[in-house]
Amino acid sequence: MRKPLLVAAVAALSSLVGVVPLSHAQRATTTSTAAPSERPNIVVIMTDDQDAASVKYMPHVKELLTERGVKFTQHTVVFPICCPSRSGYLTGQVGHNNHVRGNTPPEGGYDNLDTSQTLPVWLSEAGYTTTHLGKYPNGYDGHQHPETGGVPPGYSEWHGALDPTTYLFYNYVLNENGVDVPHGRTEADYQTDVLTGLATDYIDRNAPEDAPFFLDVAYLAPHWEIRPGSTGDVNVGDLEGSSGAESSIGVPPVPAPRHLGMFANAKAPRGPAFNEEDVSDKPTYVRDMDPLTDGQIDQIDRWYRKRLASLQAIDEGIEQIVNALDESGELDNTYLIFTSDNGWMQGQHRISLQKVRAYTEASVVPLTVIGPGVKQGEKVLDPTSHVDLPATILDLAGAAPPASHKLDGMSLAPYLRKPHLRLGRAVFQETSADEAGYYSVLTGRWKYVEYNNGDRELYDLVADPYQLTSLHREPSTKPVRQRLAKLIDRFRDCAGEDCVVTGFSAS
Repeated sequence: MRKPLLVAAVAALSSLVGVVPLSHAQRATTTSTAAPSERPNIVVIMTDDQDAASVKYMPHVKELLTERGVKFTQHTVVFPICCPSRSGYLTGQVGHNNHVRGNTPPEGGYDNLDTSQTLPVWLSEAGYTTTHLGKYPNGYDGHQHPETGGVPPGYSEWHGALDPTTYLFYNYVLNENGVDVPHGRTEADYQTDVLTGLATDYIDRNAPEDAPFFLDVAYLAPHWEIRPGSTGDVNVGDLEGSSGAESSIGVPPVPAPRHLGMFANAKAPRGPAFNEEDVSDKPTYVRDMDPLTDGQIDQIDRWYRKRLASLQAIDEGIEQIVNALDESGELDNTYLIFTSDNGWMQGQHRISLQKVRAYTEASVVPLTVIGPGVKQGEKVLDPTSHVDLPATILDLAGAAPPASHKLDGMSLAPYLRKPHLRLGRAVFQETSADEAGYYSVLTGRWKYVEYNNGDRELYDLVADPYQLTSLHREPSTKPVRQRLAKLIDRFRDCAGEDCVVTGFSAS
């Protein structure tokens, strides 16, 4: 079934010149004729706002996923903020095609998403049983689908977190197959653990069935906690044994009780870009920032400790999910995909507690895959995109969207079997259409950004991985800038295979 994809990938590898769009033969456009029982299960585990560097503090991920699978080192989200990123994952389309370009209306939010054309719908039509656990695109509150009690199309089973309680680790509400079920403040109500329990129970119940299953687990951590109705500063002393107030965006993530106090002496990474001294080459919004104060740095460190501690329950949950697959006899026939919706800025380039930005810390996220035929302990160095995930999952499942729905990504299946492939991939990001928005393109070497207000950035990531010195004004980089600018022009209104570029070479 996937041999043509490998042949096409090798062909692309042999000619890294120019810009070559993928043909339909390289995409997930055919339906498998295999019997349902022979087709693999798919499990996707997605964290929220997890920077790629923090994975090293998750020992079970390292042992069970990284060492047993393929790690993608340049996996980039199209729009580094929750709702657009998750909508891209569900539709396989970028924002200008799926019409979700923000967390809230009018540009974004759940109500802008066409839920009739999403990954679970296509997998369900292909014979998969499907379920979702946890967070869904922002604005889902259960009222959008009254005919099904709030369950979106395509799901055989549904346990979705309801806004506005989605961002609470306690006292949240799950829509459980059309019934709103509130959870309280006891230790057993901790959201991460509840979702893990639902996941392992689902595996136990579905493993004996003939139909393959798709399980989508969307954890809240390490996202901060947002309490409904709160405006301004929020006191965190009642939950975390501390006093004082945090910023108006909320409070740090709440670790499970058993993990409180972990990483008590940890400090956020102090890499070369932390509290960058000279930002004269940066866009206007960075140049307008003062250096971080001691108080801001202290806040970054406190949030960092809570973020790492909150990830420990997810790490344990991944171990439990893998063990459940193993004990059910399904592990050898299951692809497990671990990723996040976007990253997080923690003082790099003076940017504190933010995402959205084009910099690596916000836009490059973890992606590791294990499963049948996947190489073990290998890395993929080519850039890849979050909108590649639906094409990949459909390819592995032998399923496809209808011909009328064009996928803007490519299947990553060739990398799973040949991680050292270098296809000359170029991937892009787009954000809001207002003055603060931007378009960017990432290749194996270059990161180029065009802001809607006219600002520009260009980084040679081989020589300058921390993005300290923008080369957008350097005369010697003019040929590179021109080629990358042409790519951005192409990406601005691309659709389908025109959004996929391989064979790009710029020196």
